[in-house]
Amino acid sequence: MRLTNLLASIVYFCFLLSGAIFHRITHANHTVSTSEPQKDTINFLEEKPIVDGLVDLNALRLEQRNFNITYDFGNQFKNRAQVSYALGYHFEGLYLVIQTDSPKISYHKRGFLYGDGFKLMIGSNSGTGRSKDYVELAFSPTQSQTDKMWEKYISSYNGDGKARRLSDKTIFAKADSSQGSVFEAFISWDDIQPYHGIFNDTISLNLYFAKGLQSVNGKHVTEGFSLIHDEGIWDEAIDFRNLITFTLDKSWQSSRAPKQQTNHQKDITTAGDKTVYFDFKIEHRTLLANRDLKILFPDFIETNNAQWKIEKDNKLIAEGSVITSEHNRMSLPLPDQYSGEHSLTITHNGQQRIQSFTVLPELNIDKAISAVNTNQRLTESSRNTLLYWLQTVSNQLNTLKPYESNTELFATIQSLMDKLNLANANTDPYERIKGPHKRAFRSMLDGKLMSYTLKLPSNYEPSKQYPVMVFLHGSGVDDESLLDLPRANSQFIEIAPSGRDKFNAYAFEQSKIDINETLNDVTVNFSIDEKAIFVGGFSMGGYGALLTYLRSPEKFKAVAIFAGHPNLANEWFGVGDFPNFLKAEYLEAFNDTPVFIYHGTDDPALSIKPIQVLIDKLKSSGAKVTSSIIKGRGHVYQDEDTQQRYEEWLNQVLNE
Repeated sequence: MRLTNLLASIVYFCFLLSGAIFHRITHANHTVSTSEPQKDTINFLEEKPIVDGLVDLNALRLEQRNFNITYDFGNQFKNRAQVSYALGYHFEGLYLVIQTDSPKISYHKRGFLYGDGFKLMIGSNSGTGRSKDYVELAFSPTQSQTDKMWEKYISSYNGDGKARRLSDKTIFAKADSSQGSVFEAFISWDDIQPYHGIFNDTISLNLYFAKGLQSVNGKHVTEGFSLIHDEGIWDEAIDFRNLITFTLDKSWQSSRAPKQQTNHQKDITTAGDKTVYFDFKIEHRTLLANRDLKILFPDFIETNNAQWKIEKDNKLIAEGSVITSEHNRMSLPLPDQYSGEHSLTITHNGQQRIQSFTVLPELNIDKAISAVNTNQRLTESSRNTLLYWLQTVSNQLNTLKPYESNTELFATIQSLMDKLNLANANTDPYERIKGPHKRAFRSMLDGKLMSYTLKLPSNYEPSKQYPVMVFLHGSGVDDESLLDLPRANSQFIEIAPSGRDKFNAYAFEQSKIDINETLNDVTVNFSIDEKAIFVGGFSMGGYGALLTYLRSPEKFKAVAIFAGHPNLANEWFGVGDFPNFLKAEYLEAFNDTPVFIYHGTDDPALSIKPIQVLIDKLKSSGAKVTSSIIKGRGHVYQDEDTQQRYEEWLNQVLNE
């Protein structure tokens, strides 16, 4: 069977490489090529494809498509790549196969940017082609077991830029041979539920494939391929995606129309000799208690004899028979005692489908805000923090998508209600928290409640003074979870400012204000040693740490730079108006200042070369530089040996 597939793949390669006609155009800094437009229908696969890096036999019946756009990024290639793709869908998921004439796969940590790898953006049809409702999937082939967990994952959900795992139902495989290379993916509808092909007539998507090639001078370069141009593929600051809408072939529906047959004991739902596919959709997966849980079944499904049950923590809560109303819908009333995450299981003719839903506790936000504002026993910091969380919950409730089962929101509301109860009992809810937690202050810049994350030493006592580490986050993220790993050692109060933006390299005045106001709030509310304040950061935060020190060298004792860049703002904005820490005029302030620098030699995002120059120039300027350059390491947080060396450096600086 596999040999047959391999031979079919070779035949298919010969076919796909015979066809592409390109027309040259230029867009922005890319040289872009466009091909003739493709048909907009995705065909149905009767059998679930086998995903193993060999083109599935079913895929041979799918339409072979050329990418509409290619990018050379100003590179001159030793050999260009011929690339095509095919799409199909099955009851259980979306199938994708990408094929190239390149006999070797290029492996990189972020192959979807540097080649080989791809991004698949799947979203809603907004009518304009630009959507903020989407799931962005990233695939980067790897030969490293360490990186295996990042070979496939969700890289952004509705523009939030937060990585999430894909389930084992989503399968990815790759293979190369003398005939070329193949990349296969089967994306389970369970991982992209809003876009389930059985419940929708169309699906909107974009596909970007990055191929790693050699330039004419032998360097590794990238050629890009996409269905539609979208700067958001590379620029994480863009929170929408450009998508093309495809029609899903529904010709299978007529052959699957259910027929009722009598069998003395029960009704059997059949479709000729084929088993009728069964599934359902919860129309609102996050809702309040004492509401109806509304369930939709596909029109072609007969629900006689189907049974449902609701469980929580693997314990049965309720069960019954499926009784549908008009339009194949069912409503289940939820009693008041329902709260938290539940699973709904529906069983039909031996098929079982499970979906989760979340029931939120009732919270009167307006009443809670009034109680917090009039509570005289709360400190200003605790009051601001409670108000921040009430505002956050209100915003999340207002923007909640019907297809989301938001267990995080449930946990946030439950934790907030516990803290509000403590406040009502005249107890400061934040008084004894030492682990990483959010706090807030009201900014003097615009009156907004601004958050930051705080972590106290486990032995914190208000009667003692503690050194402070101000740690700045990287691009596209914020302070959330930043202090879950140690950013100093057990002696430090660690703080992570949120910052008013995620992408501007801390280069503008508002970022300076956010950092200073965060530090001021900590100074007012906790016992700190103002002569032992350190500033550090990862990636974009590394440049931010240099910049923050330069702005107020009298305030900070030392600087730590993790996988940073000395001239990031100018590189990103292309203006040259921001400090370039490779220039002597910006390094004078670092004379006699302890500086710790960590970087990986194989960092694909921020090259090691500028950092090596920075180290030399800092030393020449009189800075006390301690470095940890790790061979073969990419754009990731520090290794254990570097962390140990870093903590030794912190102790040494504190004792000077």
